[in-house]
Amino acid sequence: MQPVFYSGPVPEAGREEIEIPAGGMVAVIMDVTVPHDRLPSRISHRIDYAFSPGNSFASLVNGRSITGPELALDPREPIVLAPPLRGEG
Repeated sequence: MQPVFYSGPVPEAGREEIEIPAGGMVAVIMDVTVPHDRLPSRISHRIDYAFSPGNSFASLVNGRSITGPELALDPREPIVLAPPLRGEG
């Protein structure tokens, strides 16, 4: 099985889907930017999906949604690395 990674443009507003070929896989990487004064204590995500009309695999799958884990966010400011850096490596 060959993995499929979508790296194309972000779909326009109101059209938030891409088509994944039969037998394909997708890795989803999300980078979320939130103003520091509005940082939630926890985040999660859900990905909803659908099958093309007439797809024979649709009957083999019970759900049409994948819910990610709930993650706690660290409210501390990020560490900033800047030159000059010293040390081995």
